[in-house]
Parts: sequence; structure tokens; C-alpha cells
Amino acid sequence: MNPPPRISSVPLLRILLPFIVGILAHQVCNGFIFPIAAFAMAILTYATLSFISAKNPSARYRLSPFHIIPFSVAFVALGFTAAEANAPTELNMRQVNGKYVVARISDISFSDFSMSIKIDVCGYYSAKGHFVQTHKSKALVSTKGCNYQLQPGDIVTFKSNLSAIKNNGNPDEFDYAEFMRRQGYIYCQHIDQHEVLKCGHKDDILTLLSNTRNNIQSKILSANLPTATQGMLIAVLLGNNDFIDAQTRQDFSNAGVAHLLALSGLHIGILTFIFWWLLFPLDFCGLKKLRLCLTLLALCAYAAFSGLSTSVVRSTIMFAFVFIALISDRRPNALNSLAFAALIILTFSPNALYSAGFQLSFITVLSLVLFNMVCATHFKVRFLNQVASLFLTSLVAMSSTLALTGYYFHSISVIGVLTNMLILPIFPLFIFIGVAFIFLTVIGAHLQFVGWLIDMLGKYISFVVGAANAMPMSHISGIYIHGISAILYFMALLMLFLWIYKKNVRFLICASACVAAMIAFGCASRLALPTKGIVVFNDFSSTPVLCFNKTTAVVWTPEDEDFDLDEFKRTHIGFLSHYGINSLHSARAYTNQQADTYMTGNSAMILGKKFIVAGKGHWKNATNGHVTTTDYVIVSKTFHGKIADLRKLISYKTLVLSGAIYNDNLNALIQECSSHSWQFQSLAASGAITMYIDN
Repeated sequence: MNPPPRISSVPLLRILLPFIVGILAHQVCNGFIFPIAAFAMAILTYATLSFISAKNPSARYRLSPFHIIPFSVAFVALGFTAAEANAPTELNMRQVNGKYVVARISDISFSDFSMSIKIDVCGYYSAKGHFVQTHKSKALVSTKGCNYQLQPGDIVTFKSNLSAIKNNGNPDEFDYAEFMRRQGYIYCQHIDQHEVLKCGHKDDILTLLSNTRNNIQSKILSANLPTATQGMLIAVLLGNNDFIDAQTRQDFSNAGVAHLLALSGLHIGILTFIFWWLLFPLDFCGLKKLRLCLTLLALCAYAAFSGLSTSVVRSTIMFAFVFIALISDRRPNALNSLAFAALIILTFSPNALYSAGFQLSFITVLSLVLFNMVCATHFKVRFLNQVASLFLTSLVAMSSTLALTGYYFHSISVIGVLTNMLILPIFPLFIFIGVAFIFLTVIGAHLQFVGWLIDMLGKYISFVVGAANAMPMSHISGIYIHGISAILYFMALLMLFLWIYKKNVRFLICASACVAAMIAFGCASRLALPTKGIVVFNDFSSTPVLCFNKTTAVVWTPEDEDFDLDEFKRTHIGFLSHYGINSLHSARAYTNQQADTYMTGNSAMILGKKFIVAGKGHWKNATNGHVTTTDYVIVSKTFHGKIADLRKLISYKTLVLSGAIYNDNLNALIQECSSHSWQFQSLAASGAITMYIDN
């Protein structure tokens, strides 16, 4: 058993930990006052320690451990500065909106009837026709219709009507606005594709690589392969998951092999072996170090080509450390390599610290490194050693990320270890044949055998995933883990690791205490939640109204005949998991007399609250010309008319404007209500309406 390294043997931890503290401190305060004060404090502390040590040589030894303090404070300031420097630049909307902005396309994706464009705003034309340059600010532009001539690097202009990216305001929803802000995108706009005009093109190295990826992707899509295999090949080797449908992603996640569809250390390790193997003739010429250098260069080139995702950069840096150590005849330090990879990523992208990919990637690798330091298989038969190693590696990787998987995705795979053992042995072959297939496709050669082989391997992987999902209790969904519970879980893992190494029962007791605290906190949080209520969701396509009672819920979606219950579950899995709802039904005509609930047509009685949906003119027929009283009247996107006409036939307590109403109609309705001082609630502005019913 090898002893775990002390912090002195991982010197980069002394830099990384305070650097992370500085990034976290940026969440609390902004501006450069904090780092300036921290730098001044670090300099003053270092000068004081140096002065005392110089004046009193006998105190030099006693004070030497304290020299870490000013360096730590300095790196806290550096972490804060990096976060501040990478914060998105805000635009003056009063000056920019209504003007023609000039922007550069950094990325673009196409769907059937729209485009999603990521742009860097360069400036705008003032009312006098002068071009006003702005600090580059990123924005998302979605279009009605597609212009397939546009590509990354194009300079475009359009009339600005940018607005801040914001969430729908639904309970327990994914914080999309903060997610995009951490990528630098704080504005969005929807526009017709004909209004986006190309006025130039400017390439850089990243744009050229992106266009090269898109060209290779187009060749794969035009190849004679099934759609599922094409999507898997593009995801595994080009790092683009857009061609993997939501259900397939969910199936891979439930089977515990979602990591196969995202470029990670596994893929980089296999590709490194392929590069190394292709350069084997250099060994016969006595050029082993040249072989190492060329493999490292090929690995770095692939990392840049694939888009420099967090997991790819982390893996590339770690492999680079190993290769540099071998070239210089030194022993590599895995933990130091991991710390350096994290430091590089966080220096250029501090907000990566908050991403699920960064956390899962580094925690998995850290767990595997620590596990390998204290445990090893010792079977005499080599095959049994390999099987046991694969099993333990999969078990450690799954166990180390269990809490984060439940926290972010609300689902945990039960048979992930078995699924990985069935797929991982043939996955390197899938990547190797995939690389050969892409190479042949790019040069215009078409070998049916290679295509057939990659398709068979893809079908085998899909078969294993499908069989795993078909097994009862293959995964547990609907899990809600609080952040505090996740922290307690990792504390328990740390205590368990120390117990395995030191064999001290006190660490085992601490681990048990952390687990008990985690369970107690989860139970207390669940008991404090209401068990009955109504939620009127803010949605772009309809206005779902959900009624929940303990573990069962019914969602009512009048005027939405194409309502997809599975998509609703995926979108609102956080809410359903939080409230322990494991049975969800779609209501076309639903009645529960005991719960005082019925849902039919455009009216409903839900837990004693009456709802009427005004849209398509049905509300006029429902009233039969008489004034109808209701608690809530929901004005849907199909409503054409005036609120004044509605008020003549419906007496309501609360007027709700659906979030699905188009902007022009919504603004007209809001203006009408405001001019008459009529009270209303716009879901687009205030988010969902949540009502909890006392038992």
C-alpha cells in the first residue's frame, strides 16, 4: 500500500486551493477593490515576516511555515481577478437597441426551421451613421428559418432588439440564465433569418478548426450509415452531441454510460494509444523520445480540433505531464498533474468551476488516483486481475460521482458497473474503427466493410444500453439531493478513504456520522415540504397546470393537443423529484370527487380552485352569454380580442397572461390592462404561480 501524498509533494495544491477560494469570493462581491486590498495585505504580511526573520535569525525557522500565508492571499486575489476579468461585458441597451449592430458568428447550429447563433457583438451604428465600437459582449440569436450559407467566422449585421436571458421562473427549474452567463452570454434575440445580413468574414484558428469539424461532420452525415450510428460517431470523436436525441441520452444516462457520449479522459487515453501505436516505427530507429514528442503534439492538436472542452483539456494536460516526465526521465506525479490541469482551466475559464462537467471530471479522476494509491488487485491469473481492475475502477468512478449525479440529473444508475464492463472492452475498437472510417470518408474512399463494422459495434453498444434499461430497477429516477447532502457525502468518502489507509476506527465513525447526518437532513427537508398544491407553469408553447397530491400529479394542458408528457417530465424533473412525485398523468378528462377536482375542456376545478382558459373563442361558448365566476382566468396564446370583452362575461379573482403569448399580442394586452388599472399577472414576467393547499 502506497501512502497518500502529503501536500508538500503536490506543491500546486498550495496555489490551486486559494485560487479556487478567490473565484468563489467573486460570487459575493465584484470590482477590483477586493484583489487590490488582498495584494496589499499579502505584500505587507510578507514584508513583515521578512523583516522579523532578518532582524532575528533565531525566529527564521519558527516563522518559515507562516510564509505560506501571503502567497495564499496573493493567489486568492489572482483567482478573484481571473473571475472578474472573465465576467461578461454588459451593453447599454438604450444605446444599442434599435440600432444596427455588427457581430461575428462564433458558433452556429441548424434545426429544421430555425438557427441558433452564438455571436460576439463588435459594435453598432449610431443614428448619425457612425460606427461605435463596444467591448465584445456575447449574445444568442435564434431565427425563424435557416440560412445555410452562414458559418462561424462570418461578420453579420442586424437591427438590435436584445434582451437579457432569463429563466421561465418555474419551481426547481434549471438555472439556464446563470448557466449561459457563466459562458459569457447574457443577451438574446429572436429574429427572421432574412434580417441577418452577412457583411464579411474573419477567420481565426478556432474558427478554422470549427469549420473543419463541421465539414467532417457533414461528410459523416452523408455517409451510408444509420442515423443512430452517425450521431454516436460524431459525439464520440467530434464532441458534438446535437445529433443524439434526448431519449438516447436519457437511456445512456440510466444505464450509467453517459460518459461514453462525451469526450473525456477515456476517449483521450484511447486516442493517445492509437497515436502512439501509429508511430511505432520510430522505436526501431532508436527515436523513442521523438515518438513521445510527436504523440504529445498529435494529442494537443486533437484537443484543439475537438473544441477544448473541460474534460479534454484536463486529460490532455495530465497526459502531457506524463509524456514530459518520460522524456525527461522523471517520475510523473498524478495529483500534481491534476492540480495543474485544474489551474490552467480555471485561469482561462474560472466559471468552469461551477459546471457539472468540470466537477464530475475532476472528482472522478481524483477518486481513481487516490484509490489506486491504497488498493490494488493481486490475482495470480492476469485475466482475473484485468476483470477485477475494470470492476473496481467502474465502482469507484460511479461511487465518487453518485451524489453529484443525483444533484444535477436526479437519476442514479444501479447497474452502471455491469454495463461499463460489457461496453468498455470493445469501446476502444469502436473508436479505432471510427477514426479509420472518418479518415476514409474525408479522403473520399468508401469501404463498405469498415462502415458495416462500425455500425455493428454501434448496434452492440445500443443493444447493451437498451437491455440495461429494460431490466427492472436498472436505475433510480426522481432523486433529489440538496447541496448540503452532497457535501456531507463527499466528507463521508474522505473519511472512508482515510480509514482504509490508516485503519483508524475514528475515521469510520466520522464517515458513519456524515452518512447519518445526510440521511437526517434529507428526511427533515422532505417532511417540511407541502404534500398538496397547484402550479401554473410558464411555458413557451402552452400553459400547463399541474395538481399534485402526495406522490401523484395530474397535468392539465388545454389547447395543447401535442403535449408530450415525457418531455414535460424531463424539463421539470427537478420539481417532480423535489416533491417526491413519482406518478404523473396527463389529463384530457379527469375527475376525482374526493379531491374536489375535475379537468375537462377549457375549464377545471382543481383542489377547490376554479380555472377557465380564454382562447380560440371557447370561453364565450362556455359562459352561454351569462356572467361566469372563476378564481383564475388564463389568457392563452390563441386569445384574440380584448380583456374588456372578457370581463363582460367572466368575473375573476386573478387574470393570468400565459407565457406562450407572442410578444406583440402580450404587449397589447399588458397595455390595455395597465391603462384601465386592471390587476393581472404575466407569467412571462413573474414566472409560475404556485399554490400550496393545507391538508
